[in-house]
Amino acid sequence: TEPLHFHAWKEVLKKYNIKLTKNIFTKELAGKGDEATAMHYAKKFNLDAETLVKEKRRIYAKLIKKTKPMPGAKEVIIKFRKFVPVAAASSSKKRFVKFILRKTGILKMLNVLTTGDDVKHLKPYPDIYLLAARKLGVPARKCLAFEDTSTGIESAKRAGMYCIAVPNEYTRLQDFSRAYIVARSLKDLDIEEILKL
Repeated sequence: TEPLHFHAWKEVLKKYNIKLTKNIFTKELAGKGDEATAMHYAKKFNLDAETLVKEKRRIYAKLIKKTKPMPGAKEVIIKFRKFVPVAAASSSKKRFVKFILRKTGILKMLNVLTTGDDVKHLKPYPDIYLLAARKLGVPARKCLAFEDTSTGIESAKRAGMYCIAVPNEYTRLQDFSRAYIVARSLKDLDIEEILKL
């Protein structure tokens, strides 16, 4: 959903004559979450963070109607489900996450869903991943996380999980050195080899 977050924030900041470029978003903000992004701009330009978050979420709610799954996402889930339970762990609000997962047909494929509404601390803290593992009934060290942001990688690693990075066009410049594997696409993954981990 990073492209949607980018366009929503770009539209909000435009009202305050602040130009958000794809480059700035890619390097500094992708995967940080609404509150952290709002605080960044609130401090920098003396704005109200709470108002920024509300405005962003209002725009984002309209944009998510256009969302599509990452290429290969459904296929990867289908393959993994034959061998292991599958969870989604997102820092976003539950209503947005459920809407997107339902619209893309992924929600019904999951065993567990954890969101930013379920934990006190969001990514890069490990809370979301630790809760997902607990709900799955699997030790975190035996879990494999897929992430497209460095913030998400940090969260999964802090939880003690293996992590595969699949950067998107908005996060490709971030540091993915802590990932076990960095894949160009979900379609490139060899599921059988990964399961041997």
